[in-house]
Amino acid sequence: MNMLRRVGEGVSVKNHESVRKRKDGSLFYVSHSLSPIKNEKGEIIGAGCITRDITRRKIAEEAVKAHDSLLSAVIEGITDVVFVKDLRGRYLIINSAGAESIGATKGQIIGKTAYDLFSSQIADQITDTDRQVLQTGLPLTYDETITVGGIERTYLSTKTVYRNIQGDVIGVLGISHDITERKDAERELIKLSRQKDEFLSIASHELKTPITTIKGFTQLLQKYLGGKDKNLEGFLRKMNLEIDRLTNLVNDLLDVSRIGAGKLKFRQTEFDINALTNEIIEDIRLAGTRHQIMLDGEINNMAVGDPHRVGQVLTNLIDNAVKYSPNSDKIIIKLGRNGEIAQISVQDFGIGIPDDQKSDIFKRFFQAHGPGSKAFSGLGLGLYISHQIIHQHGGNIWVESEEGKGSIFYFTLPLKK
Repeated sequence: MNMLRRVGEGVSVKNHESVRKRKDGSLFYVSHSLSPIKNEKGEIIGAGCITRDITRRKIAEEAVKAHDSLLSAVIEGITDVVFVKDLRGRYLIINSAGAESIGATKGQIIGKTAYDLFSSQIADQITDTDRQVLQTGLPLTYDETITVGGIERTYLSTKTVYRNIQGDVIGVLGISHDITERKDAERELIKLSRQKDEFLSIASHELKTPITTIKGFTQLLQKYLGGKDKNLEGFLRKMNLEIDRLTNLVNDLLDVSRIGAGKLKFRQTEFDINALTNEIIEDIRLAGTRHQIMLDGEINNMAVGDPHRVGQVLTNLIDNAVKYSPNSDKIIIKLGRNGEIAQISVQDFGIGIPDDQKSDIFKRFFQAHGPGSKAFSGLGLGLYISHQIIHQHGGNIWVESEEGKGSIFYFTLPLKK
């Protein structure tokens, strides 16, 4: 009646939407357009009405509204910064987390550019990454540090192009995760690691002098007292072996500090890998191992590298084979080649390495545990140092192992061409 009253006053009503009920009780949406009907005198005598069923359109609009409402709820619920900018760098959308990170309200940010919100230096930085994304059309992930109100925060940000329904690029979509605490923790870990390496280096150097002195006096005692007292001679021999073991531990600590500082020295030369392997085996036999060390194969070409460091790797692997096979008495060393690459393996028949420890076996200070979490002696540095040495030679080192059946450690070295 209100619309008819307005038409009676000469006013047309266009696209008035309302809901109607069908005879079966179901509802549907309609749009009415009414206009006055006049007689030949220009007097309004009625109304003409066009009614259209717009149910499908309204359902689609409601679906879009529901989708937009859901999307808005999701974006607002995210604790990371989420934003959308147009091609001119103006913010079209930003969530509450983003507004809070800037120290403003969403209303104060929408429609503004980075230059309105940040210092020129930070705005240049932000705009440059926007430009890269728009030029390449590819996602970009990077760390960025932003200072707002004197507070510096670090974000892991990802930006990508924002497209309309037709697929045209109309802006930049971004999400930023605050990683300030993680970065601070990483910097603190680096600092502590550096301090630890410095301590190891200083302590190792300080230990070398007294150990060398003790070693010298032990050898003098062996010279003057050897043969006079069998028990004393045995004690001195045991003392000498333990001093050698302590010397090796100190040398390992020194090597770790050198590796951390990038100062592990190598003397590149050509050497006979067969002779070196035999020499290492003989030294270990003289030390009194009960294990039978068998050598299989030979390499005719000269190897290229530092024989002292390669010997260190072989010694570490054989010592580990002895240590981790307490119930076995056999170790097999194989020498072979694959083209211009030498391949050496050391096999034991000991406790093996559990699957959950294999990925950590070459890490610094990691020690494999036997059955029942039994720990073996050592600092857990031998395999780490060996890995670094072989890597510096351009070779590879890896392990194949089955728990309870033993392990095979392989490493490769370049051969003389």
